[in-house]
Amino acid sequence: MTRDKRTFVLWVGYFTLAIVANALVWSSRVDDRLLEYRHWDYGWELLLPWEAARGRWSGRDFSYPIGPLWQLLAFLPNALGEFSARRAVTGLHLVFPLVSLAIAVALALSASTHWRERWLVLVPLCLLGLHDDVRSLRGLLPLAALGVFLPRVGTPNTWGRAFVTAGLLSASGWLSLDAGLLGLAGLGAAGLTNAAIASDRRAELWRLGKALVAVLVWQAAFALVLAQSGGSFASYVRGAFDITAAYGTTMLLDAEGFSPQKLALLVVLALVPFWHLTRGERRDPVSAAWLAGTTPFLIRAVLRSDAEHAYAAILPLVAVLFLLAVRQRRVRPRLAAYAGLLGVVFVLGWFGAHLGRSNAWDPRGLPRALGVLRKQAPVDAEYRGDFRRLADWLRARKAEGVRCVGLPASKVALHAITGVPGPTAMSLGWSAPLQREMADAVRRERCPLYVQEIVSYDEGSWGFGEYLLALHELYEPVERLGPDLWVTRLRDAPARVERTTLPLAERGSAVLRVPGEVSHRFARPVPWDRALSIRYAFEVPWLSRLLGGVPGLEAQLYSGNEPIGPPMSVPYPTLGTFTTVLPIDPAVAEQRFVAGVAPRTTRLADRIVLRARGGRTSPSVITFAILEVQELTAASTAPPRSGECREHADLAAAAGGPAVFFRTATPRVQGDTLALDPNQHPEPDAEAFFPVVPCENACLYAELGVASGPEDGDGVDFEIHVIDGHEKPRLLAWHARAGHSPKPAELPLGQWAGRDVLLRFGTRSGATLRGDRARIQRPRVGPCSTVQNLVVALHHGAHRVHAGSAEVRGDTLRLAPAPLGQSPTDVRLTLTPPPGSCLALDVRAEDPPPDPGRIAVDIGIVDGDLVFRLERPELGSRDVPRSFKELSLERFWGKQVELRLAAWALDEHASPTPVVASPRVHRCGDGAPWGFGAR
Repeated sequence: MTRDKRTFVLWVGYFTLAIVANALVWSSRVDDRLLEYRHWDYGWELLLPWEAARGRWSGRDFSYPIGPLWQLLAFLPNALGEFSARRAVTGLHLVFPLVSLAIAVALALSASTHWRERWLVLVPLCLLGLHDDVRSLRGLLPLAALGVFLPRVGTPNTWGRAFVTAGLLSASGWLSLDAGLLGLAGLGAAGLTNAAIASDRRAELWRLGKALVAVLVWQAAFALVLAQSGGSFASYVRGAFDITAAYGTTMLLDAEGFSPQKLALLVVLALVPFWHLTRGERRDPVSAAWLAGTTPFLIRAVLRSDAEHAYAAILPLVAVLFLLAVRQRRVRPRLAAYAGLLGVVFVLGWFGAHLGRSNAWDPRGLPRALGVLRKQAPVDAEYRGDFRRLADWLRARKAEGVRCVGLPASKVALHAITGVPGPTAMSLGWSAPLQREMADAVRRERCPLYVQEIVSYDEGSWGFGEYLLALHELYEPVERLGPDLWVTRLRDAPARVERTTLPLAERGSAVLRVPGEVSHRFARPVPWDRALSIRYAFEVPWLSRLLGGVPGLEAQLYSGNEPIGPPMSVPYPTLGTFTTVLPIDPAVAEQRFVAGVAPRTTRLADRIVLRARGGRTSPSVITFAILEVQELTAASTAPPRSGECREHADLAAAAGGPAVFFRTATPRVQGDTLALDPNQHPEPDAEAFFPVVPCENACLYAELGVASGPEDGDGVDFEIHVIDGHEKPRLLAWHARAGHSPKPAELPLGQWAGRDVLLRFGTRSGATLRGDRARIQRPRVGPCSTVQNLVVALHHGAHRVHAGSAEVRGDTLRLAPAPLGQSPTDVRLTLTPPPGSCLALDVRAEDPPPDPGRIAVDIGIVDGDLVFRLERPELGSRDVPRSFKELSLERFWGKQVELRLAAWALDEHASPTPVVASPRVHRCGDGAPWGFGAR
């Protein structure tokens, strides 16, 4: 064996070992956190092999853009045992990259007869094919078809080669429809280019013709198999095509995760050699055909401009650059160097910017795999979120014999994880017709239970459509399963959504510029908890459709010139004449239709504004004509209610029970403290939701801080919200750092008295997780101890420093005393004392220097231009702290005034630090209680 051949074998061995190591690492990572974080991807990556295990196949039993071959490859790891999410995920990262490796080896072997050139092309092909290891196969397989199709010296133009080419192309389509269609387009482009340049044009056209005939034979055989098994080839193609087309319209977005300008420049530079390869005596039809055959794949980056699709679009072209570098090495060395260098630049630039993706070639996977084998891989066993809570609930229903349960789109992976089927598990409602199919499936199956999601809680307006209306008609809410999740049960009799024709008083133009907007005014105002059924005609020039340039549509409802709710994407816009369902306000209407929660206030919409936004291939003008509008009113459904209000609630004790909802969190209850460490960006906040029914004089108490440890980072952001239907007012947003005293919060809840609400605690990390030990100490609900807790106002930054400097720390305000003879430190805080209120606070001197002096603290009220002194204690570092509990505010009751706290030194000695502790406004004569310990 020569050195170069040995090198080739060693590289194959390395990549094989790296793939196995990467799969092993993925196996160790499969837990509730990973499954929930990647819920959209696993929604189909787990469901497809699970459906295969149940004997249900894409193209025969359901329509899906991912084909039966992908499903089969994903199913193989579970073929000999009970379905397991861990085994399925591990298999994805093992089977698919191994197939990609085999294709890369085959392409490298066919690229040259010299082993050095073979391993020189093998390495970049493996790097490309094993980056984003599961998805890259869809780009490599049609490239392999081109490799078989294009002629090489000494390879006859046989029917066998044509059928192998067609088999690989057909297999690409059975992986996913778009890969098959783009591969077929690439075959045509390569074949026609080769024929146009080759000396024997007729022979090369015959080569292309034979390949196309072979494709028809393969597809006919596939259609026969489908028909024999109860499926339909026409339904398979039409269903997959409809979903793919809807995807290109609904999922329009601007470029993210990469620079489209740099990628476009790369494409232009990569196609420069095409001109040289088609001219002169040294023209090379095969190399030119290679380049031409990769151009159709670039449409992927136009269809959806995210990093994943951009990489899938550019992969074949960059792979061909390396193949050209080897092929032209002896004939055109400069051209070969150019192509190879361009490919290297892309690999270094792209991989350097996207190392976070799953790379089966990554050498770092080897030590990680050793750590897994040595049981050193971290396991987040205490993680709690929607997936674990819902999975436990589903398994309990399965044990009770429930035959099926419907789940929202973001949670469908749980069908596979728990083995509980649902009517819309493999449905994608990306267009009006697809929404109707989902609604029909719900009505046909009539599962006894359906878990519904308030989509607008996190995601905007995508929850509305015929599917939601069908759920509303058939199901009623019975139990809350999360801040945005409701268990609904089949009604005894279907409810009726009231539909009322809503005329347009002023009809805007049907011609809409891109970008641009048009306004339509209703003949009567519509309450904001309603929805609109809008029948429309949507037309876009055919070329823009072909290039994926269908503009996105945005809608916003108004009351006069005041917007009602945020701008929202028009749900599932579909070309042609169709109907969309649009909420007046997504959050308000969805609470009404899903949870039966009516808003506490009323707002009326009198017009709708439609806006168009386009991409690089969108037309300048489109047609969107509103043909008919109906007002949709939800059936009268009352949500489940909890019991009467409770005076006291220990939230730390409740955190260990099932009534508290955690999302993306690993909580720990440590005595009377809840540890709620934040997640690493870009994961969502760590959240805890406590269901409570506050009483009239209820307050939420908590002390928020970061525990000290061996490493202190940049601190933690804390938030507290009240979730009341569609309303989510934020009560607190504080930043806390390790080593500082916890910040006490006393937050009144009286305005939600008697209402079933959720108290949300959220934590968020800064630039690093190091030292982010977030602690919520003594969280509880109880009677308010103050009329106004001024410590909370200080932490909110409501105070103003007129002179000197001051620091808020824990429940104290630390003043820097002005030296003798200078203007005193002056801090002010606006307040409006209610009748019957007094001021209470403590004053002490801390941090004395070696030879401490004495300080004075002036406590007063500023009313207009006048300053009224309440107290002026003088203190030394050895003096007992002074406590003031009944400072009268009578002359200021009902007036907006300022509390003034001033401090200065009384002698020339170095001064201790004046500290004002626990300032609060309370009810005179109540003893000035303090909710955070005795004072």
